[in-house]
Amino acid sequence: AFELLHDCYVEQKFIPRNPTRMRILPHFALPNAVTLVALNPHGTVIGTLSIIKQGPLPLPMEKVFSLDSIKNQPGGYAEISALAVDKRYRRVNGGNIYFFMLNYLYNFCVTHLAIRQLCIVIHPQDEDFYRGLLLFERVSNQVVVDYLGAPALALSLDLEWAFRAYTKLYASLQPEKDLLHFMTRQFSHLQYVERPYRLNTVSTLTPEIFRKVFLERGHFFENITFAEYKTLRRALFKTD
Repeated sequence: AFELLHDCYVEQKFIPRNPTRMRILPHFALPNAVTLVALNPHGTVIGTLSIIKQGPLPLPMEKVFSLDSIKNQPGGYAEISALAVDKRYRRVNGGNIYFFMLNYLYNFCVTHLAIRQLCIVIHPQDEDFYRGLLLFERVSNQVVVDYLGAPALALSLDLEWAFRAYTKLYASLQPEKDLLHFMTRQFSHLQYVERPYRLNTVSTLTPEIFRKVFLERGHFFENITFAEYKTLRRALFKTD
C-alpha cells in the first residue's frame, strides 16, 4: 500500500521520488490511523486509503487548513488521506474500486471508529463530485494554491447528517441508483477486522511489521521531524 501510494504521488508530481519507494506518514505508526487496501484476485494491492482519527499528532491537513469549526462539532473526527488507485485499474474499474472503498470507509468509521466528521483535501476540479454526489461541504472558503504541488481545498461530511440527507435525496430512486442503499449494504468481499469489544481505535500494526516495513524498508525515523518523533515516543511509550 505504501509503495502504491508513493508511485501514484510521484506519477502525479505531488512528491519527489523517494529512494525507499514508500510513502509513510508519521501518523501511520499510531493506533488512531487505519490503512485500507483493495486487492485484485491475485492478492496485489490495487487501491488504498487511510483514515487518520484525531490523536497526538495534528491531522496532515492541519499543516495548511484550520479545523477549528470541525473540532467544535459533536463526535470524533478524522481525515481521509493517502488515497491511491493503481493506474491500470483507474479507467476500467477505478470507479468500482473507489466506490467500494467508500462503502468500507463509511461503515468502518461508523461501526468501528465512532467517527462522525470526515475531512478531506481535494483538488478544486473534484469539488462537484464530492459536494454534489457525496454531499461534502467546504470547511472554509480557503483555497490553497500549493498543497503537495497542486491547488487544494478542504471539505467535511457529518456522517449522521449525511445518513438523513441521503435518505431524503435518494428515496425516489431505484436501488441501483440509490447511494444510501449502496453505502449501507454489506458485501461479502469486504472483510472487516474482527474484535471482541467496541473500540475507538483498531490497530493491526505489530512490532514485526513496524521493524520490517517502517524501519528496514521505510527508514521511518529519517523521514520525520524531531518534534514528530517526540510526540510519537510519548504516545507509544508513555514517556518523554
